[in-house]
Amino acid sequence: MKTQAITLVLSFVVSGAVLAAGAPVGNQFSSGQPARAADVNENFQELADRIDSSAPTVGYTVNENLTSRTFADITPASAGACDQRVDTFAFNAGANTFEQNVVIGNSSDTSVCEEYDFSWNYATDLLNTGYSISVSNGSNVNWVFGLSSGWLYLKAQMRVGESWASHNDRTISIDGGASTSILPEYYKMTLAGYKDISVTAGDFQNCLMIDAIRWSSGSSEHRIYFYCDGPGLTRYINLTNGNDWQLQSYSTALD
Repeated sequence: MKTQAITLVLSFVVSGAVLAAGAPVGNQFSSGQPARAADVNENFQELADRIDSSAPTVGYTVNENLTSRTFADITPASAGACDQRVDTFAFNAGANTFEQNVVIGNSSDTSVCEEYDFSWNYATDLLNTGYSISVSNGSNVNWVFGLSSGWLYLKAQMRVGESWASHNDRTISIDGGASTSILPEYYKMTLAGYKDISVTAGDFQNCLMIDAIRWSSGSSEHRIYFYCDGPGLTRYINLTNGNDWQLQSYSTALD
């Protein structure tokens, strides 16, 4: 469901502090001089701070020309049943927002399993500001979810190993009825590293690998997302149920 349209800008930014990493540490010792533990620990902390600040950061820009993406769940257990997904996008570049429609259906026929609408803001970080489920398993129930603060999916600047979390107190309106509170949800996202990805849509290098864990109502779900230059989301694996969704094709307004 988290389907960002990201063009990655792998801009490794080195700060002045990193360039000066070879500079002497603050406390200097001479031969035969006793070394106080506090001074030694202070030097170690300074070195640790330098190493942390030298880690490259990665940022992103949104591909405002992206118009659609198509995925397939390649796991054998899903063959023919709720195993196709089509994303379409509508951008408001001036406001740094976009709307995304996601339809999950059967490859064996034209049945729709689920349909979602997402609202996104990318003025700085990539933030999911609201979503709705328009169709659920063919029952034509319209669920609209309100979020207290939004889901933070990608940060404007990230380092490998960095984690960030979101907590939302949610509301739900069913078929246009009054909003009622439902159990809160929690997300923790971690930039686990970079990985080259090969899927039907093509070969992609240096994709961001995001480890995502969601908690709600006593249950949890664990996913791995891969965001690549051009299509954004290119593959995601649900480690909880074993589903493996891979990009089949994507299109842009420039095609």
